[in-house]
Amino acid sequence: MYITAIKVDSNRSHRYLLNVLNSYFSYYSDYRIYKKEVTMLGVNTSHMPHSIGDNETPDMTRRSLMQAALATTFFAGLPACSGREKLNISTATTAAPLFMALAPAFEQANPGVSVTIVAGGSAVAILDVASGHAHAGAAAREPTENELRRVLFIPMAIDQIAIVAHETFARENVTTNELRALSSGLRVEGFEDVTFIGKAAAHGTYQSFQDGIGMSGEPLSSDAVGGSNGEVLNLISATRGIGYVSVADAERAIASGEPLKILAVDDLSTGTSSERNADYPLTRTLFCLLPRQGLEMAPSTTPLARDFLNLLQSPEGHQAIREAGFTPAS
Repeated sequence: MYITAIKVDSNRSHRYLLNVLNSYFSYYSDYRIYKKEVTMLGVNTSHMPHSIGDNETPDMTRRSLMQAALATTFFAGLPACSGREKLNISTATTAAPLFMALAPAFEQANPGVSVTIVAGGSAVAILDVASGHAHAGAAAREPTENELRRVLFIPMAIDQIAIVAHETFARENVTTNELRALSSGLRVEGFEDVTFIGKAAAHGTYQSFQDGIGMSGEPLSSDAVGGSNGEVLNLISATRGIGYVSVADAERAIASGEPLKILAVDDLSTGTSSERNADYPLTRTLFCLLPRQGLEMAPSTTPLARDFLNLLQSPEGHQAIREAGFTPAS
């Protein structure tokens, strides 16, 4: 099994990563192909550069595109393992621990199979599966109509978005009205000296949080932005701030000794890992992603991808979902 996380935070870093990957794999990723594919999925690409060498301006959609290009480079450039089949999985960072937990059992049940997991975020995962660069994937947000035309979204688990604060934060509860105000860049009583940490827009948690607080489609404001859930939690610890991540990641961080706590939202807690609170307002579905054709799974879907879905939906898979801090989707 090979596991990696693809992250791009600046022009300098994405050029550096592309150079490293190219040197190691002797493989050039065609950025222009991805630009075309993003257009097909309904994303406005008029502001994007025509090639990696063009002058670029910071933009979350472009950043997501570069993540996708890096993931494609990684998948295509992996050294071939003689006699071994590959299952390439591109996943939301939230679902990565679940897939990493299942991969060894899947490899053991399928001798000669190698599983590669790239955690680049929901937007990257959807693109990878739609384009055929990944055999399967996972997303931590609801799909758009355009995405549904090319990707099959299969509910696999229920997750909650936890509001996490430094342990020294005076309050134990926050309201959705306060979260909306913070996300709109407004001054909120009691939060004047608190750093509000957001998520990068390419990640499913950003959109799910957007939907959960009633700001669907509106840009979210924050004092700082993290990519993965781990980055957000590190920023909260470092700034004594407040932010939002998957409850499973928050609980793992707290259990490991991080000086953090989970706040109730509208006086409703997330519950425990063994029994989540069904009334908690910031609840979302995690989806397994497979190629789609019409209303069905695409014929191009590999047998290994189908088998991995079967594992997710099996009693063993449901147990792994629970152990990862989620609830199996019914």
